[in-house]
Formats: sequence, C-alpha cells, structure tokens
Amino acid sequence: MSFAGFLRCPLCGGSLDREGNSLLCSGHSGKRHCYDIASAGYVNLLPPGKKNNAHTGDDAGMIAARTAFLSGGYYDCISDAAADLCAAHLQGGEDAVRFCDAGSGEGYHTCRIARRIAAKSGRAVEGCGVDASKKGAASGAKLARSVEANISVSFVAGNIFSLPVADHSLDAVFSLFAPIPAAEVSRVLKDDGVLIVVASAPRHLWEMRCLIYDDPREGNAEAATPEGFILSEKKEVRTKVHIPDQDTLDALFTMTPFYYRTPVAGRERLGHAGTLDVSVEADLYAFRKRKD
Repeated sequence: MSFAGFLRCPLCGGSLDREGNSLLCSGHSGKRHCYDIASAGYVNLLPPGKKNNAHTGDDAGMIAARTAFLSGGYYDCISDAAADLCAAHLQGGEDAVRFCDAGSGEGYHTCRIARRIAAKSGRAVEGCGVDASKKGAASGAKLARSVEANISVSFVAGNIFSLPVADHSLDAVFSLFAPIPAAEVSRVLKDDGVLIVVASAPRHLWEMRCLIYDDPREGNAEAATPEGFILSEKKEVRTKVHIPDQDTLDALFTMTPFYYRTPVAGRERLGHAGTLDVSVEADLYAFRKRKD
C-alpha cells in the first residue's frame, strides 16, 4: 500500500517516506521520526505520548455498526452528492486531485468519494482519510485495497485539529458529519481549493426521532460558515430509504448521536419496530478560502 505524498510528520512536519513497513520523516529537525505501518494497513500519526490515544475516537462496536449500515448503500446519495459538488468546484489541470477526509470514520464515504471524483474529473485521485479512531483507520485501509489503479486512498489515525498534512497541498478537504477544523483546513488547502461540508438537515431521520422521543425536535437549520471562508454553493439531499429489518435499524441507531441520549422507553419502541421508512436529509456546502 502506498501512502499519500502530502502526509507529514506530526512532530516536526517533515515529509514522510516509506521504508519497509514504516514511514520515516525527512529528519530536518535533526531526528528521523519513525511510524510503523499496522498490519491492518493504516499508520498511526496521532501525537505520541498521550495516554488516551488507545481509546480515542469511535470504538469497535461503533465502527462495526457504521460499516454494517453504510455497506447497504442507504447513504450513498450523500457521498455521491459531496463528490459531485467537489468535482464541480475543482480548478482545471491534469495533476492528480488531492483530498483529505477530515473525520473519516470507517472510511466508507472516503473511498466512494475518491472513485466518484476520478470518474467525474477524468483525473487520478490521491486521497487520505484522517480519524482519531484506530479502528476506523483500520476499517478504511481494508476498504481501500479494492480501489482502482488510478486511485490511491490511504488512512491514518490522526488529529483533525492538527492534520499531518503539508501546507497548501490539497485541492479539497471533506468534513462529513464531523467537526470542522477551520484553521487547519485553511492551512492545508491550496489557495483555490474547496472545503466540502456535509451536515444533517433539520429533519434528517425524522421518523426515527418521532419513534424514540415523545417530543421530537428539528435540528439546526443552517451550518455556520467557518472562519476564514466564504460560501460558494449549497446543495440539498432529500430522499427516503426503507430500513428492512431490525438489525439494520439497530446499526443505524448505534451510529447516530441519538444512541447516547435516548430514554429507555424510546429504545424499547425502536427495538420492536422491525422496519422503518426514514428521511435521509443532508445539506452540503462548498466553501472557498476568503481572500482579504
């Protein structure tokens, strides 16, 4: 497996080169820092020495639930729309499209986005998923093994608020249902790069909300423009999907924020629902760096 050429050492910022089963930095700080490639195919670029690194990000159960649900294609319309929005805002050129998915989770959307951008742009694609969860990075690395020859997708365990990515190296950064590290995005994006943000629309999964809560409420109406950016375009995804069985419904519930704040009665209702038709609604934003 190759790793994205725009990755950088999280300690000194030096470029990373593969040597055997490790990535070694250029050593311009006087020391070559070494990062071993895990057997699962990802590399851990989380800042070392943090006692909680082993327990950072989504756990194995959450990653399994996300993988089980997303592999059914229920959210494919979202990653397709995100990739299309990105492709529409790419600047011309023949070089490979370089992007980072900041908060890539299990990596499902990351790999689909890479494929779709390649198909839409006719260019090679070099992508990287960054997530605090080592389980998520391992899942993404497994999915990346099946990408086409003109596509390279690597996965690292890392901190999205201190991205292990070179300055001004990316054509695009994606943030799908994740916090937006605006300062870091501004640093790693090229001047003509694009930030693609996907956020839940106010009535996303509304039918599930009505089932688990006695007084369901709509979500936020609009995503805030990140500091240092301007809105270039907004798109909407509005559709309904049929959840065919309890296992799939449970997987969807587990990967949502509702999992942590649903009362017992709501969990019981959901646990006996069997099937459910739910609204899949997302708002997508393309942001450009502000030029002052």
